[in-house]
Order: sequence, then C-alpha cells, then structure tokens
Amino acid sequence: MKKIIYIFAIILPLIWVSCDTIEEEERLVYPKGQTKETTPITKVDTIQKVLLEDYTGWKCVNCPRAAVKATEMISKYSEQLVVMAVHATAFANPSTGNNNLDFKTEYGEKWAIDFGCTSLPTGIINRKKIGGVYTIGDANWDNQIQNTINSQDHIMNINLGAEYRSDDNQILVS
Repeated sequence: MKKIIYIFAIILPLIWVSCDTIEEEERLVYPKGQTKETTPITKVDTIQKVLLEDYTGWKCVNCPRAAVKATEMISKYSEQLVVMAVHATAFANPSTGNNNLDFKTEYGEKWAIDFGCTSLPTGIINRKKIGGVYTIGDANWDNQIQNTINSQDHIMNINLGAEYRSDDNQILVS
C-alpha cells in the first residue's frame, strides 16, 4: 500500500504541472475567407563570383609572387573574386623560420591531394578542370578568371515565389 501511495505522490504532481492553459492571444488563428494574395519576392541582379584557391606554403620561394598576383586580381575584379589561401604540402610545414606557425589544415591537405597540387604556387579556379587539370600557375590566373567571368556557365540561379491558399491552408512555393 505504501508503494501505491508513493507512486501516486510522484505521478499526481507531474500530471498537475504538465497541463497548461493557452491564452486566447496565444492561440493560432487561421485566416478566414478566400485569398489570392501572393508575396512578391523581388529579383535582384546578382554578380557572378569566382573562387581562386591559392595553394601556398612557407618554404615556397615563388609563393610570395603568387600572393602579389592574387592581391592584384582582387583589385582588378573586386567583389567578383574570392581568394582563399590554402597552406598545404610539405612546403607549408612549420619551421623555426616562421616561428613554428602552422596554417595547414586537414582539409587543405586533402584538397591538395585530391586536386593534384604537386608543386607550388598553384591555383584552382572554381574547382573546375582547365585543360584536363584543376591546377594552374599564377601566370595564367588573370586570363582564366576573366574567361570564367565571361562564360555564361552559371551553376545556379534561384527565383522564388510563394502563395497562400486559405481553402486548404497550403503555401505554394514556386
């Protein structure tokens, strides 16, 4: 009998506090009547962006030249160009000459292997093959960036619209 009283003593307060009253102003009210309103979403002209991955390393003697080239490309193409420096390969290993700083990452090393970065400096543009390979030398960056911008090969354009139907409480997204 004591067990039953003990169980009720625990369960009854739990049941009591688990109930909640939803106030009128907190209740979800569905719109009444037929509506054909649509929510306009304005189309914004977008700027095609190009990603330049600059594979670099501390011990690479030509990589500073490539960094200067990347900076020039940023000045030339402004918001159309995104540059990402990736420290990878044995040329990026930390040493006393760079205060043992290590900017290498697991991803950077994997990308360098996957994309065939066998020498530095090298770049990859939009992770697409150019002439059968992903990597291109910094002397060709400007030309390839310009070609990519001029191409009409956009990966994706998104147009979005929405309409609420009150008769069946549906939102149609197109």
